[in-house]
Amino acid sequence: MKQINNWKYIKGHVNWLANFEEDFNYRSLPYARENFNDLDQINKWQVQGHNPRTGLMYDLRHERQPMLTQMLIDYVKKQGLEHIGVSYYKMLPGDNLPNHSDLYKKYITLYDLISRRNNIIRYVFFPEDRKSGHLIEVDGQLIDWKAGDYVAWRYDVPHLGANLGTEDRFTIQVTGVLSEN
Repeated sequence: MKQINNWKYIKGHVNWLANFEEDFNYRSLPYARENFNDLDQINKWQVQGHNPRTGLMYDLRHERQPMLTQMLIDYVKKQGLEHIGVSYYKMLPGDNLPNHSDLYKKYITLYDLISRRNNIIRYVFFPEDRKSGHLIEVDGQLIDWKAGDYVAWRYDVPHLGANLGTEDRFTIQVTGVLSEN
């Protein structure tokens, strides 16, 4: 993973995620909705006719974390990343984020990564099989998934996510930067 110039996104699978069970389940976390932090992008979406609505998050600001959190951190560290952030993400029916590239404002500030922003990688892990109406598109490609799959992209790759279905859509976002070692 040290060389990211040759790819925009990759797909993979981790068997342990599809079979992972614990008492403190990601489905029952006290998720909270946070506003999308790019007002310029929100204005562009509205001009285009979109009515975006972010999903709900639960991240490392909370003291109590699922056991899965450390397993995900360990996995991406083995892929050559450091300064790992994990966010559990729940999209309710109707939630949608049209095509965009993330700015990683909070992440860059937290770890003082302004000079390393081009080396940021975002993983999205899928703890459940895709259900009807659950969408993610990365660099113009619609992604299908099964429990345990993931997709990862470079910092600037456009992507979108939506829940046009009738059941909640769960993903786990893991963000890191390529290690300097």
